[in-house]
Amino acid sequence: MTQRLRQNVKAQIDAAISVGAQPKAPRNGLGLVLPSGARFRTIYDKKGLTAAGEYYYEKSGIPPPGKFDFQQDPFRKPGTRSLYIKLLDGTQKKVSTWDNVNREWKLTKLGKTFFAKAVDRYTVLWPVKIQLTRINGSIFEREDWLPSTAIEALGEIEVPKNLTETEQRHRVAQIERTWREQQPVAPDGNRILISGYETHLTDVSDNRRVQYNKLSVR
Repeated sequence: MTQRLRQNVKAQIDAAISVGAQPKAPRNGLGLVLPSGARFRTIYDKKGLTAAGEYYYEKSGIPPPGKFDFQQDPFRKPGTRSLYIKLLDGTQKKVSTWDNVNREWKLTKLGKTFFAKAVDRYTVLWPVKIQLTRINGSIFEREDWLPSTAIEALGEIEVPKNLTETEQRHRVAQIERTWREQQPVAPDGNRILISGYETHLTDVSDNRRVQYNKLSVR
C-alpha cells in the first residue's frame, strides 16, 4: 500500500510519467531519483522505496528495482580481471570474471540476474529550426539537430535488452512522441522543444526525419 503522499507531489509524478521521464542514479550514485519538473524526486534511498517511489512504480506499472540498479554499467577494479556493479546501498559486488583459458566471461549468480535484465540505450535526434531574436526585433533562423541528451527529462532513453531492435525502436518512438506532444505549440503549429534565447522548434516542413540511435549494447 502506498504511503501518504501530498496531492501536489502525486501530480508532479503523474506529469513525469506522462512525458516518459525515467529514474536515474543521483550524483552520489546512491538510490534513484525521478526528474520532476525543475527538481528531482527521490524514489529510492538507503532504506528502500520512498513514498514517492511506491507511488511512481504503482502508477507506471514498472516493476520496482531489486537490490541493485539494472541501468548502471559494470566497471573493472584496478588489478583485477573482474567486473563489478554498485548496489543501490552503495556497496560493490562482482558480476563476472574473465576466464583467460576459455577466453570468455564467467558470470556470477548475481551477474546472471543482472545481465538478464540489462538495457540498451538510445538517443533521439530531432531535425529542428533554431530561432534567435536580434536586438532590432527581427528573427534569425537556421536549421540544426537537437539530441535528447539536451532534454533533462529524456536524456538517454533506456529499453529492455530482451526486446528485438524493432520493438526497442518502437518503444523509444512512443516515449519520444509522448514527451513531444506535451510541449507547447508555436503560432506556426510547430512544437517548442527548448524555449529561450535560442528557441528550438520542430519543423513540419522539414524533410529530415527524427533519428533513433542506439548507443550501447550489453
